[in-house]
Amino acid sequence: MDFFNDIDDFRKYIQIPASVQVVALASPFRPAMRKVQNIIGKATYLQLKNHFDTPPAEPDPVLDEAVDYIQAALANLTNIDYFKLQAAERNASEGKLYKYQEDQAIDINIRNVWTEMDNLLELMENDTTKFASFAESDAYKERENLIFKNARDFDKYFGIDQSAYFFMRATYLQKEVIVDVLQKRGVEVATVDQDPKYEYAVKKALAYEVMAQASRRFEYPELPASIRQDLSDEMRRRVYKSSQETFIKETLFQELHNKAMTYMLDVEAYIQKSKSGAYSAPEEVNSEDNKFFFTT
Repeated sequence: MDFFNDIDDFRKYIQIPASVQVVALASPFRPAMRKVQNIIGKATYLQLKNHFDTPPAEPDPVLDEAVDYIQAALANLTNIDYFKLQAAERNASEGKLYKYQEDQAIDINIRNVWTEMDNLLELMENDTTKFASFAESDAYKERENLIFKNARDFDKYFGIDQSAYFFMRATYLQKEVIVDVLQKRGVEVATVDQDPKYEYAVKKALAYEVMAQASRRFEYPELPASIRQDLSDEMRRRVYKSSQETFIKETLFQELHNKAMTYMLDVEAYIQKSKSGAYSAPEEVNSEDNKFFFTT
């Protein structure tokens, strides 16, 4: 199995019994592998795999660090699905857990995945010479055509904990919103920064609509911590049923989408008035009328 020779390699990063055979992790490992490859590119994945399989004679601390990050991310991603697959076995034994205990255990893995993937991506972004294959990947190069070029830019308009992992996952959503929402309303990417108030409204609209689409389309582990917390709090407040999660996510989508459209009204007014000076700043995002409060 890529990056793991035996169960002890996994146990460096996750809590799993030593009696578990590594072959038992093969099924949940495959989607984890594909998810990581989609983020960093297959060529970069193979670069790190080759370094793990055949370490060079001269130590390479940067590649060693990258391999450590990808191992930790893969192990935790794998364990999320493995833990779910073992639910039936736990329920039939004395190892049965309450749902809140299962949620807590899974959330630890989720947080670890985000931490390790953020570390890996930041390492590669800071050394695109060593990680040239990453800099040449479609996912990385596509950012040059976007309004938000990196997680730090995005975080200024909607709090995502400056997560490079989420930013890369949401790149296609940003592109989609730019084409289907902004450009159809007359926004030109090249001139967004022509005026501070206009730039603010455009980027707020973009950030909120990307988050709206993410809240609807992404699975729970793929959402930023602030959004996961909102969803968890709301689900705990209700008598939880699987159908409730869909309803709650749809409610969150609608609130985020509505806020994005409020900013789009400001954008459209600015375009129509052609810098007439009549532009007014958007209203405060958090109010007592909203079920969810957001980091801005």
